[in-house]
Amino acid sequence: MAPLKKVDTAAALAKAREVLAAINGRMAKLGQDREAALIGDDDGAVFKLDQQIEESERLARTGRDRIRLLEMIARKEEAERVAKRRAALIERIGAKFAERDREAVELQKDLTSADARFRKMIELANECAAAWPWEQSQIHAAGLSPATIKTLVSYELFRVGARPFLGGRPGEVAQQDFPGGQAPTLHLRGQPEAVKPLGDAMREASAYAGRVMRGEIVAPRPEPPPNVSEKIDPAPQQPPAEAPPPVGTRTAAQIQATIPKQQLKIF
Repeated sequence: MAPLKKVDTAAALAKAREVLAAINGRMAKLGQDREAALIGDDDGAVFKLDQQIEESERLARTGRDRIRLLEMIARKEEAERVAKRRAALIERIGAKFAERDREAVELQKDLTSADARFRKMIELANECAAAWPWEQSQIHAAGLSPATIKTLVSYELFRVGARPFLGGRPGEVAQQDFPGGQAPTLHLRGQPEAVKPLGDAMREASAYAGRVMRGEIVAPRPEPPPNVSEKIDPAPQQPPAEAPPPVGTRTAAQIQATIPKQQLKIF
């Protein structure tokens, strides 16, 4: 048995429907002609028309069978196409899931590394705190408290991971913030880019600690603990002390005291 010829089902179905429509139109015309022949008492014409109508009916049955078969094939082919598209979609989504899983593994490594660095910062801070007689407020300002380091890290998580939804912009979509972030102040909740980076905050805290140890800052830094968005204030400027007068000279007050007082006479 020879293999079936590949047929364009959609084109064949469209052609079959056109042919059937033409046959049905021809049958309608033959029916009108037969009625006219019957009225005209033309039996010969009626016989011929009956033959033509019978042949047209046979062709119409064939056309309907062909259309039903082609429609069945078309439904099967469409189901196969849908299944193929579905399989391709599942494969693409599966690749996205696999990529997401790889990112999760990398994030897990990054978080493990971040935790190790966080613990190392606290360890070094504790060593620095134990090596110098810090005032309590200086410990906060110098970033020597584990709680202060935790707060600064939460500010950094907010700075790099916050996605504020401001609204009012066409197409803007709310995004998920990175977990654990905290804005330093209420007015910075929508401005993560305005927060001081963690590296800068720790460098300023270390610089402050160095100034304390060198005696450049005597008074403890006022509370609250350092905010990542604030700058380290310079040491307060004290008004210069008045220089004592040179030896052997008198001040203006001393000279004034030697002037004899004269009593004014009132006339």
